[in-house]
Amino acid sequence: MFLVQNGYPERVTLVGPKDLIWTRKRLWVKEPGTFDAEKSYSSGIDRGLGVCLHAFGVTRDSTIANIFIPKDEDERQRSLMGRGQLKLSAAINKMHTCRIKSTLAWWLMSLRHREHTESLLDFLQIRAEA
Repeated sequence: MFLVQNGYPERVTLVGPKDLIWTRKRLWVKEPGTFDAEKSYSSGIDRGLGVCLHAFGVTRDSTIANIFIPKDEDERQRSLMGRGQLKLSAAINKMHTCRIKSTLAWWLMSLRHREHTESLLDFLQIRAEA
């Protein structure tokens, strides 16, 4: 309901850092993705630092979102997250996203746009599991 109220599609695709490519003009998401959302969510709850579901992109029929877990107590407080709770967040300016299924195309694009993608991941606070 939260996503629909904020203008996002109801269907959610959870992504991790290895599932995204940013070309500076367009965001691409790998399909199928490699992100283990259940493991990430459990890790955040088990550590007691909370979990943030952050929606930032849209395809024609899906919301593109990531699970953010603070790395320590200081980051939890700076992110305004309750201890051990779920925080929902949605970007006002949605990134229009395209899906890509070809492994070869994905590989070539990821090599070419690695630097741009890393900048976007830093901005969105999307990082690999610690």
